[in-house]
Amino acid sequence: MRLWMEELEQGEKGVHKAISVLTYAIAYRHHLIAEAGSEAPARLLPVIKSNMNPLSREWLTPVVLHGIASDSFRHAMERMYRLCADFDAWLENNAWLAGGTHSLADIAFVPYLIRLELLWVDGLWTDRPHVADWYARLNARASTAEVWDWYHADYVGTLRERGAAHRDETAAMIADLRNAACPSGPDGCGPLGVRAGTR
Repeated sequence: MRLWMEELEQGEKGVHKAISVLTYAIAYRHHLIAEAGSEAPARLLPVIKSNMNPLSREWLTPVVLHGIASDSFRHAMERMYRLCADFDAWLENNAWLAGGTHSLADIAFVPYLIRLELLWVDGLWTDRPHVADWYARLNARASTAEVWDWYHADYVGTLRERGAAHRDETAAMIADLRNAACPSGPDGCGPLGVRAGTR
């Protein structure tokens, strides 16, 4: 379980950062563009500066400026593709991330899976039957229903609308990753501990 939890906070390679990049590239950047009244960097950069803390601004600025065309978006998609590959390999022989019991590890990933679904990027596990089954079982739990209920309707609507607008492009990117046999693991070097059952 500890290794799964570490996936969330690995700095530049962490799942949390990857999800932030996907969310800004697909959806949140449009709020900043609307405030700036233009996608022109000269208009948009001051808005980015006033709305983001310095640390986030450093790595999210290219994402806001270029959206899904940014290199950061591609890297984030690759990161999430590898994560789903690791999930599927593990869940092939285990009901839950910690083995046979639903645990904090499963709970911790629920908001991230929901975010991917809202952004229409759930194609990441279309060909991952074990991930799809796991996510369905997570959604059947009362605790996950509470997470869904927590989301504001406007927030959900924005993510769904923007995700749908980019669905063809993100689906094509996922297909490219699949065809390229994108390796698993946070570094693309193979799933650390998954095959050996040491998660």
